[in-house]
Amino acid sequence: AGPLPPAAGLEDGDRLKATAVASGKGLERGGAPAGPASQDPPPSGLGTNKLYLADTYRTETPAVVVEVEPVPESGDLKVILDKTVFHPQGGGQPADKGVLSFPGGEFRVSMVKEDRSTGLVFHFGSMGSGSGSLEAGTEVDARIDPEWRSVCSRLHSAGHAMDAAMTALAVSGLTPTKGYHFPDAPYVEYAGTLAAEEKDSLQERLTNELQSIIEKQVPSKVVYLSAPEVLELCPGANVSIFPEGAMIRVVNVGGCWCPCGGTHVGNASELERVTVTRIKAKKGTVKVSYEVTGCMSKK
Repeated sequence: AGPLPPAAGLEDGDRLKATAVASGKGLERGGAPAGPASQDPPPSGLGTNKLYLADTYRTETPAVVVEVEPVPESGDLKVILDKTVFHPQGGGQPADKGVLSFPGGEFRVSMVKEDRSTGLVFHFGSMGSGSGSLEAGTEVDARIDPEWRSVCSRLHSAGHAMDAAMTALAVSGLTPTKGYHFPDAPYVEYAGTLAAEEKDSLQERLTNELQSIIEKQVPSKVVYLSAPEVLELCPGANVSIFPEGAMIRVVNVGGCWCPCGGTHVGNASELERVTVTRIKAKKGTVKVSYEVTGCMSKK
């Protein structure tokens, strides 16, 4: 699969009308994430150039090392590049892993993190084979593990598609609060309560609705909006975490919208099958656990 085309119907003055219709009213967060590439990210001039925001399916890029620092407590190195395809851990999504190859050597990336205050992406890991030196100015080939990227993108997208399914089923009184999209035990949490009789039937209804979204091959979309536009589209969204005046990435999987910096499938059909395995309601929190075919127990 390749990058998404620009989001049709979401340009200029019409985009809010279109997104408002698509988002529905069942979930205050707006709903679900996006696909690989829709609109190109606006230039921010802040930190590392994050190529994964424009294309989920891009797995490598040439890059230049900006800085290399030792990590005393672990013995690892921390590497900053001018641009990267490595998605950092955050938003409930695991970090990409892979390698930075350079003449005479290889750096194995085991963890990736972002400093939101600076926009810098840090690649943590250790030197592999070879005797080459990794230092500022070194040209590298940055390559992620494509299978792991696919797993992470499908799990994250499935979690957001859960919001779309909740909206389609008109499940009221639940506000999405947290997602955990790791392959050991993925789930989405909602603030609110469920009546016992609704909880008993919701697991099967959600699984069926998710399968309907998949079978309809709902395309994913990505747009960039100002903070006021985001709040109009996704009431309750926490826009305070973004720099003032920044254009915010808003994504859609399955028909709902949500601010998100993750990597996502280009079409819901790529999820193949999502099964709700358990719904637990306790003390004002509803936890919906799920599985995605081909993604579980991956490391």
